[in-house]
Amino acid sequence: MDDEELEAYLKAGRVAAKILKDAERVVKEGTRLIDICEILEGQILEAGCKPAFPCNICINEIAAHYTPAPLEDAIVPPNSLVKVDIGVHVNGFIADTARTIVLNDGLRSLVSAAEDALREAVKIVGPGVPVSDVGSAVEKVLKNWGFKPVWNLVGHQIARYSLHMGTSVPNVGGSDGGRFEVDGVYAIEPFVTLREAAGEVSSLQEARIYRCLRYRKERGVRAGARRGGDGIEALVSKIWENYRTLPFAERWLLGILEVPKDRLWSLWETVKASGFVKGYPILIERTRRTVAQAEHTVLVTQKGCQVLTEL
Repeated sequence: MDDEELEAYLKAGRVAAKILKDAERVVKEGTRLIDICEILEGQILEAGCKPAFPCNICINEIAAHYTPAPLEDAIVPPNSLVKVDIGVHVNGFIADTARTIVLNDGLRSLVSAAEDALREAVKIVGPGVPVSDVGSAVEKVLKNWGFKPVWNLVGHQIARYSLHMGTSVPNVGGSDGGRFEVDGVYAIEPFVTLREAAGEVSSLQEARIYRCLRYRKERGVRAGARRGGDGIEALVSKIWENYRTLPFAERWLLGILEVPKDRLWSLWETVKASGFVKGYPILIERTRRTVAQAEHTVLVTQKGCQVLTEL
């Protein structure tokens, strides 16, 4: 990794850590979810960076991939656990980090367990270390707390303009998923739920986050969209121009084209049906038990790893 790449990762990590720390001030009972997202995403832009994906706000049993729909009025409910997951990129170099904000003191230990598991996992990461060692460590910590890992949610390797690629980092032992590599960047993210829960997530038939398929090159996107008419071509081209293969929110499309809203959503429905984009279904704990999350992005070094997303 050259100095320019390293500095981009370091800046993305610093900005992500600072904004995530500020999230506790922003996330309050009764606050609209869309306002929280727009505040945090706005802070990323003000810092001279860009969101690597839409701010995820996942409450209680919702584990991942939830961001508000356009014009949504949902609020933070009382006595909840609020998982805030943000991504920042500098010229495509991504930092991904998350924390769980406690509005229910009775569930504070669930959050502490996730944070403890993350600390132990980070200690293990180093060149040549099997990723399964992280899964074993996370599972051991969470079981010692009396909780259960969510087995089918994993951390992930990160590359330029690619949020999920290559190696997955498990949260349970027993998997054989390769080894950490020097100069590799990885998101380590334990998910924890209650002992009586299933410890797995299932997908809802709903998505608010999408991405252009990786294999679609710009010329192919334009040519394919042209068959759907000028409006479709214009929308697909704008999406590709702004986000490439990084995830984006439906609400980000507002204002992307100078057309009436009803026309925009009609075009968007056609784009979704065309195969140009893939949705990330909202993920929910199968038995509807509360889930907590903690996450850092790390850079593997010759001697271990460097946490990019802590102040």
